[in-house]
Amino acid sequence: MTAWWPRSLTSQVASRTDRDQIEAGIKALSQPCDPAWLMARVLALLTPYFTANVPEGVRRMEAEDWRAALDGKPQWAVEKACRWWKSDENPDHRRKPLEGDIVERVKFEMGILTFGALKVRDYEIGRASCRERVSL
Repeated sequence: MTAWWPRSLTSQVASRTDRDQIEAGIKALSQPCDPAWLMARVLALLTPYFTANVPEGVRRMEAEDWRAALDGKPQWAVEKACRWWKSDENPDHRRKPLEGDIVERVKFEMGILTFGALKVRDYEIGRASCRERVSL
C-alpha cells in the first residue's frame, strides 16, 4: 500500500488524489490489532524463551505488561517487529525480548506512516501558501 508514497525528504505529493490516498492509507494502516491476536502473537514470540516452573499468575502479569505496551498498535507492525526480532538481522535475536524492544521496532516499522503524514501536511501547507499568493 505504501509502495508509491513519497520516499525522500525532497519528494512532494503531486495531487489532491494522491494526498487523499495517502491519508486513507495512514488511517487503514493505523488500525489497532485485535487483542486476542496480539496475545497469541506475543505467546508465539516468547515460547522459545519460556522457563519451567513459573507460576501461572506471573505469566498472566507478564502477558498484561505486553498487552499494555502494544495496545493500540497495528497488527502488521507488530508482526513485522516480532519477525525482525527473531531474524538474523537482529544482533540480539538470541535473547528474550522485552516489551520495549518490540515497541521500539513497531515504531520503526510505523515510520512510513509518520513520513506520509508529514508529506500530507506539507501538501496542505503548500496549498495554503498558494491560496495566500492568489488572494494578494
